[in-house]
Amino acid sequence: MRYLAGLVCVLALGVLPLVGCGDSDGTAGSGGSGGSGGTGGMAKAAVHMLLKSWPEELALEGVEVCEMDTDNCVMSGDDGFADIELPAEQEVAFTLKKEGFGSYLTSAIYPRGGDSELFAIATEQRLADMHALVGSPFPMESTGSIYVSPVYYIEGMSFTLIGSDGKPYYRDENQDWDPDLSVTTTGGGGGFTEVSPGVVQLEINGADCTLIRGWPGDAQNRFRVPIKEGFVSRIYVNCQEPLE
Repeated sequence: MRYLAGLVCVLALGVLPLVGCGDSDGTAGSGGSGGSGGTGGMAKAAVHMLLKSWPEELALEGVEVCEMDTDNCVMSGDDGFADIELPAEQEVAFTLKKEGFGSYLTSAIYPRGGDSELFAIATEQRLADMHALVGSPFPMESTGSIYVSPVYYIEGMSFTLIGSDGKPYYRDENQDWDPDLSVTTTGGGGGFTEVSPGVVQLEINGADCTLIRGWPGDAQNRFRVPIKEGFVSRIYVNCQEPLE
């Protein structure tokens, strides 16, 4: 059975100038078009972001948005908006950081025309509570975590890490992380804690999935995920129940 994500976005993807599709641990989204990137040299994508807190869904001022491992950084204003230029038409990753909130790492491939995004950021306390439910340390110790955010909540999907270790979990009906579940529920997605830094490959079973935000893998339903110590890496997928 198919369920809508926490921030309902049916018919919104690719229509509104700024949309988000997501859940309690972050929102994903793409839609509309930002401005074009700079001229000359490497092509740039102008990415227009709205940063909100979760669960209050209030605009967050002072979120630092940085292209990973660079000094290309901007801060969100009091309206929660931040604009950053990122490399276009290639794999890129960026971090979201704010004191008192979780640190997130998102991967993407942006078009030259740019794009708009909505991201919700959970508090440190929320992430501490969720890691405790899984039995993993928080703050993280030399590892990162993964959260897979589906546009639709489909029961019965499972996630596998290829060539890497991590502690799996899925969200229960109350949207809490549960290490004893083996597939997704009506509560949403799932992921892994205690994943070593680097780039890992994640496989989704039980549905046909395409990327919204992330890096493609080496086969259908496989996606590459960059991992950074102390960060929750999020990928966003659009999954449909497989045809009989």
